[in-house]
Amino acid sequence: MQKLNMFPAFLILVCSFNNLFAQVKMNAGKIKFESTYPERKEENSSRAAAFLSPEEKTIYFKNGNTRTEIQTPLGRMISIYLAKTGETLTYSDKSNQTFAMKTTKADIDNLKTEMGVRKPNVRLTNETKKIAGINCMKAVVTYANQQPYDVWYTTELDAHNSSDTGIDGVEGFLMEFTTNGKKGVTHTVCTSVEKMEVQDAMFMLPPGYTTKTVNEIRNSTEMH
Repeated sequence: MQKLNMFPAFLILVCSFNNLFAQVKMNAGKIKFESTYPERKEENSSRAAAFLSPEEKTIYFKNGNTRTEIQTPLGRMISIYLAKTGETLTYSDKSNQTFAMKTTKADIDNLKTEMGVRKPNVRLTNETKKIAGINCMKAVVTYANQQPYDVWYTTELDAHNSSDTGIDGVEGFLMEFTTNGKKGVTHTVCTSVEKMEVQDAMFMLPPGYTTKTVNEIRNSTEMH
């Protein structure tokens, strides 16, 4: 009787399991970030500077829905990204205004066009490292007339980048990056990732809040 060679079948089975586990994402949890500003001088560490340059950021995510909270002197600034519609709702929980600004990807693209921001050159590398226990990959990003900077991103978290951190050409969630803009050098890094249950209510507006589009807010501002 001819013996069957089981090795090819075993190899296929092992590869299938490896691919299965490689594609598994953490679908819900809490992420914390810290930002430092190496060039900020003590005399510039004012209330305005603290508002424009927050040092901590907390993100809750679930199945692509992402809630970003940033503490400022005027209260928490909250942005909610809705994976189903691709819309972002942004509001302050201590503002006298009970509305959230609704933005879409088209709104962000139009704003970038108005500001003359072009798509960056992105060079993906083979470098990897762990950040807060999560496997990350390195990309080098270069915008026109700016120095290149490194970003570390992951595909292991089912979270969405905010409009101010997302980069065209980097297909993953940013975990560490250094930028050099008008506020000077900013270094932002993830300090912890916690797998946890996140309630659906985290991705809903508070009772009594309404939404306004970017154009509606612009028109109301121009009228005043």
